[in-house]
Amino acid sequence: MFEANFTDTSRSLGIFVPLMNSETPPCKRVGIGVAASGGVFRFDPFELYESGFISNPNISVMGRVGRGKSAFVKSLLWRSAEYGRSFLVLDPKGEYQKFAKIVGAQTVRFELGGREKLDPFLDLNPSTDTRVEVISIVIEIVKAVLGRSLDAAESLVVEEVVDLELTNVSRPTLEHLTTLLGENEGLLGGDATVGVKKQATINVLSALRRLLWGDLSGLLGTSSTSRNLSQRAVVDLSRLVESELFAVMVNLILAQRFRSMRDQQISKGFVVLDEAWSVLESRESASRFRSLFKLARSYGSANLAVTHRLSDLGSTAPQSDRARNALSLAVDSETFVLYGQPPSEIDRVCEFLGLPRHLGERLPNLPKGVALWSVAGRTYFVRHVLHPFEREVIDTDQAMVSTIFAKDD
Repeated sequence: MFEANFTDTSRSLGIFVPLMNSETPPCKRVGIGVAASGGVFRFDPFELYESGFISNPNISVMGRVGRGKSAFVKSLLWRSAEYGRSFLVLDPKGEYQKFAKIVGAQTVRFELGGREKLDPFLDLNPSTDTRVEVISIVIEIVKAVLGRSLDAAESLVVEEVVDLELTNVSRPTLEHLTTLLGENEGLLGGDATVGVKKQATINVLSALRRLLWGDLSGLLGTSSTSRNLSQRAVVDLSRLVESELFAVMVNLILAQRFRSMRDQQISKGFVVLDEAWSVLESRESASRFRSLFKLARSYGSANLAVTHRLSDLGSTAPQSDRARNALSLAVDSETFVLYGQPPSEIDRVCEFLGLPRHLGERLPNLPKGVALWSVAGRTYFVRHVLHPFEREVIDTDQAMVSTIFAKDD
């Protein structure tokens, strides 16, 4: 599948430099391409994690448009599937449809007024933490619709109606929960005033009704299309990028996926968040995503965050909660794949990864398809190689180029 050596010389690549690792990671699966030091470069985060070479399977992929990051991610998923790995791609750009069709992956597109609905309670098994999980989900949903955190009265309303729901049914649904909320005006007891009770109930009820039957309908609920995502799935979110529900949909999809992994319904595999910065606009959603990102390792998931540059995830000295949550996506990764970066990123990348300056200075001039890999603190330059058949599916600009090496959209 791979060419045996680089077609460029060290003069054009500028990558044969001191302090580079001469040996590739001790991995037998999933060929990626050719290492500058010679030989095939292979990478399977699960194999490397099991051997102790890395202690964290998460991956951050960064690169300017046109340098090869998209082609690399798609080929990694495709090749890893040959070894039984699952994958879920959250696709804000809608560019994975052709890929999904060729590799036989399930495709789902969520949009306002759409036919596909996400059931936020799907596969919740009766257990001691079901109540807490349902309350957390409902609060997150209502918070996204209201565009603010719930006050004390609204939070109590959610708790009370969830308790009623779990008492009445074995499997909660948003529809039945909303009906209960409308039928029980006196959810708050004790010293709460009638005005506080009424307003809190109205606020929560109106948010849920907007989601189920109003202007935000078609995304969440229980319907004939509600289903779990399969072993290999692509979720097209391109119609939701500008919606206030984008971040909460991402978090609900991830929570459902990790429940399936936890219950071993889905095998080990990848969860890909393309354009990762887009979910980080909301502080609450960023915080929840960060928690999911951290916990996924215990579920057998290698999370792969794709961005253009490190600064998309906040500065190296973040001051805001959003920046801290964003940068944690990189902090919680042990593998970095860096395609061409602008000169303005050199200092930031060198500081964050502890790279020698002379390596960082090569990032802006890396040829297409060549990336600097940092794996558990070890650095490699790798040329990603595509098989001609892969090129037809993955390299969307293949008609414009004569090389077999990757080029991004």
